[in-house]
Amino acid sequence: MSQLKITDDLKLWLNEILSVYVSPEVAFTYSKRENFYYINYEDKTIQFQIIESLWDINNKNPLIRVEDDFVYFDQQSQSNTSLFQDHKIHYDILGLVYWVLTRIEEIGRDEKLLDSIGRFPATSSHAYRHQYLHRPIVDEWFSALRSHLKKIWPNLKLTKHTYMTVPSHDIDQPAYTYFRSPLRLIHMMITDLLRTKRIRHFISAPFQNYKKRTSLPEKDCYNSFDWLMNVSEKNNLTSYFYFQAGLGNHYRDAHYSLLHPAIQKLITSIIDRGHKVGLHPSYRTFLSPDRIKKETDHLTQAIKKAIGKELPFGARMHFLRWRSTDTLKALDEAGLIYDTTLGYADQLGFRCGTCREYPAFDPLSQKRLNIKIKPLIVMDQTIISEKYLNLGYDKKSLMTVLNYKKACQNMKGNFTILWHNSTLETEEQKRYYKAIIEGNLV
Repeated sequence: MSQLKITDDLKLWLNEILSVYVSPEVAFTYSKRENFYYINYEDKTIQFQIIESLWDINNKNPLIRVEDDFVYFDQQSQSNTSLFQDHKIHYDILGLVYWVLTRIEEIGRDEKLLDSIGRFPATSSHAYRHQYLHRPIVDEWFSALRSHLKKIWPNLKLTKHTYMTVPSHDIDQPAYTYFRSPLRLIHMMITDLLRTKRIRHFISAPFQNYKKRTSLPEKDCYNSFDWLMNVSEKNNLTSYFYFQAGLGNHYRDAHYSLLHPAIQKLITSIIDRGHKVGLHPSYRTFLSPDRIKKETDHLTQAIKKAIGKELPFGARMHFLRWRSTDTLKALDEAGLIYDTTLGYADQLGFRCGTCREYPAFDPLSQKRLNIKIKPLIVMDQTIISEKYLNLGYDKKSLMTVLNYKKACQNMKGNFTILWHNSTLETEEQKRYYKAIIEGNLV
């Protein structure tokens, strides 16, 4: 342990992690003179092995083995030694957790490993290459630790966990034609006509776009907001809606204004019905702290104008663009209370190795951050887009998604799903979404 630098912030963060995943009654301690760390409960102690490579920010590709259904990093087989002994654990559980939760493998990666828009894709990840992306391995390890601690310390009060489905919706375009510039409207009309053959939509689009409105068109195929809230309310769930601030200048950004009467009415409706509003920072913001702060302030003022008071909120980055640790620090500095970007666009699964919200930590500065991380597990475009999995809407596709939901249920974690309001145009799409929420086959 003497070679490791355990800062006060890291010690604080590890204790917070133990409180979230195990129990607020236990505490992390370590000794510089020994190659062990300890978890303490009252006057009792349990000792853990240390694997220094798991705490090394330059370790991007730890060795892996799977034994007795556990995923191990950087440890040779110890077949003659029991993993869990009464007051000794012969593995560095917190080292693995640190490596996974802080996303060490993504920091400073070669541009060749990134995709065409600068994202770290699933296919470059350790979890995908070693075939454990489908497993919440952090939750699995903590589940085993909880069981062992309860066995040796029967009076220990474990943190209570409850499963929750968390539906969320990025509002890239709140209406099919409304809010589009003339050039974008023409492009959309022609593209959609060729793709769907919907003559009526093609003819009516210009009239919908230029008609002044104080609310979104009721029959607009992208206006699924009431329907989404109805589904959530029927299942006792809270939906999260992420708005763009309208300040981006990239062609992939939305062009609606948060101060437009129709958007103000939508924000008011969402909040009045008990759902949540958040920020969807524009395309170029993921490496721009100033832009993120400006857009955060703009949404703060828009919420205040809509309901007469400010509310705290979180964010999800547009196109899931993310750079560790730059984006995380920018969101934290802007005052966002959580981020829910960290899932992959090209694959479903557990990018952070967990389905539980956890406090953020910057391994570069060794500083604990105020922001929380809510991992994203499933996104609609990952399932249906031809450039990703292209699974369609059949029963096999649904079962694939429900397997991830089941993994979250097994860990009593959060199944966070991103479904755009614009991906509910047809009855087939709506049935599929409802089946995911309700856990039924189509």
